[in-house]
Amino acid sequence: MTTGRKSEFEVRIGLERQVRIVLEQDGIETIAVYRKRDEKRIAARADWPSLTLPDETWRKTVEDLALLADMIVLFWGLTSPGMAEELAICDTDANRFKTVAVSNVEPRDIFLHQLFKVFPRFVPLNEIPPMVGLHPEFTPLIDRMKDILHFDQQTALY
Repeated sequence: MTTGRKSEFEVRIGLERQVRIVLEQDGIETIAVYRKRDEKRIAARADWPSLTLPDETWRKTVEDLALLADMIVLFWGLTSPGMAEELAICDTDANRFKTVAVSNVEPRDIFLHQLFKVFPRFVPLNEIPPMVGLHPEFTPLIDRMKDILHFDQQTALY
């Protein structure tokens, strides 16, 4: 929550949870795939679908799920071997346009460093309001998922 006074600050839940909560409101299912040594995410609900896998199967599972996914949200800015692997998975021809890369940078940095050439959908973290419809870059992907969900529900009736 941002009020404009210097003494106050923005409170934001983790981006992963924010995306999952917003999508769940529209009946869109999400899944998280964690490495076995990853700690459980703070405040992740127990009923949210997730997989915890050993390293040897994690990469293959994430690659397979990424190909099936309608939207991939990648937080770019952490440096770890896992993030490097996730970046490589998202930076393929099949996944690049459905990946929304989010980073704690200013919009001018996206332009100056030409980050948009790596991922066409690249958004600054500070432009995503807490618990709102995320960022306009998410909208076409979310709308596509809603259309697929609606179509599936309609065909299930027949």
